[in-house]
Amino acid sequence: MKSSIWRWAAAVGLAVASSETISYAQYVETAYNAQRETVATAPQSLQPVPIIQAGYEAVDEKVPQGKKKSVVPDMRRTPAPPPPPINLGPRNEVPSAPYPATTEPKSFGFSADNYGQPAADASCGVCADNGNSLCGSSGGCWDALVSEPCPRFNLQLWSGYESFRGIADGAGNNNNGGVSGFNAGAPIPLLDQFGIGAQFGASSGTYDLMGRPTFEPNRWQQQYFVTAGLFRRATECSPWSFGLAYDWSINDNFGAFSDEPFLSQWRAQVGYALNPTDEVGIWGTWIDRTDTSAGVRTYRPVSQINLYWHHKYTCLNADTWTWIGQPSNGPRGGNGTYGEFVIGTNNQVAISDRLAIYINAALLKPSANAGGAGSAELGYQLATGFVFYPTCGARSCSVAGRKWMPLMPVANNGNFWIDQF
Repeated sequence: MKSSIWRWAAAVGLAVASSETISYAQYVETAYNAQRETVATAPQSLQPVPIIQAGYEAVDEKVPQGKKKSVVPDMRRTPAPPPPPINLGPRNEVPSAPYPATTEPKSFGFSADNYGQPAADASCGVCADNGNSLCGSSGGCWDALVSEPCPRFNLQLWSGYESFRGIADGAGNNNNGGVSGFNAGAPIPLLDQFGIGAQFGASSGTYDLMGRPTFEPNRWQQQYFVTAGLFRRATECSPWSFGLAYDWSINDNFGAFSDEPFLSQWRAQVGYALNPTDEVGIWGTWIDRTDTSAGVRTYRPVSQINLYWHHKYTCLNADTWTWIGQPSNGPRGGNGTYGEFVIGTNNQVAISDRLAIYINAALLKPSANAGGAGSAELGYQLATGFVFYPTCGARSCSVAGRKWMPLMPVANNGNFWIDQF
């Protein structure tokens, strides 16, 4: 018994002498082990209690008659005051970072700052919902004309199959092959406050891969279109839209005589949104550059004027443009006008935010009477394929569309008719 008491006293004295900081659980376990008693493990919530100068007071023992007084008096520990509680905050609270985040969200390499767009529009340029969760449904998305400012840079990439013919192909000939291209749009600095943007695009087509029945029968026909212009789309504040573009047509082995005409035209468009799903307007072209081959054949663009209707099909995520118009009535080498009227349509159905299917068709009815002359002058275009939107934009909430999406398509064989005389 005495050895146990001395072992207990030595442990306490050693702790006091060395001024160590031990936990209350360690203190209790040491004392009880000295007396060879089993003590349950103290809960983990006990905070360490510093023992700096633990005060102890002696307590007089009442010794029964016939007993000896203990050598070591009973001690009562006077603990130091407990430390103040630590406020850890709510259980699920995430502490804020000491510095603002520096990583910007990206979308296919385009920065989310969108070339000077205010920080409030940081979601621009990212393939986000942008309020389109109701598009294609009967929700409130169709209750008003919606101009979508995100993203500030838009890109379309397409590839597909095309068949076309014109007066330069003669009777019975047409052209079939593949075509690919791009069309990009973005705001113009200083003019973006007025909603004015710029667009630029180009396409490349390769036709008659199995040869041709006329001149240079073993060579493919190649055709390039380039379009550059300005545009402004309709907004919530103004239902008017307009566009002005300049088109180039660069050809190799073109027509029945395999010529290489280099032509250009102006193209303009003005529209008015009647409601969120319908827009009407007018678009047309006029001649700029003509070309003559071998001093014999002259090629020139066909000027035209057209009325169009632009419609959004809400449940199908579909977008259609339909037009009918009149070719120019100018002289045609003493043979009168080339065409009597033109009719066409451009259609697109979105599969996802980034992918859509397109179908384009156009017809130019010749002014010549039915028969050999009319058959030789007939013009048409039919094209179908896929459009890929790296920056999102296949879907939009109204005919206003994405604010900085190119308004006018790249020139093609359905809006750049070529006359020959």
